Amino acid sequence: HIDCRQPVEDGIMNAADFETYLISHIKINGKKNNLSNKLTLERNKNKITVHAEIQFSKRYLKFLTKK
Repeated sequence: HIDCRQPVEDGIMNAADFETYLISHIKINGKKNNLSNKLTLERNKNKITVHAEIQFSKRYLKFLTKK
């Protein structure tokens, strides 16, 4: 889970925009925007959940959220 509650409530960011950012920047097999059916993102208000059918590093996800 990525909990975006605090920045969204403060008006710093929009959860929907952050979801599209993640979709366009996550690399699978060395290619951006290549999620296919192996990785799905689900947004519920202020929380984004990543479901991966392949091995996916939490460190890589943390790297993308820091950018």
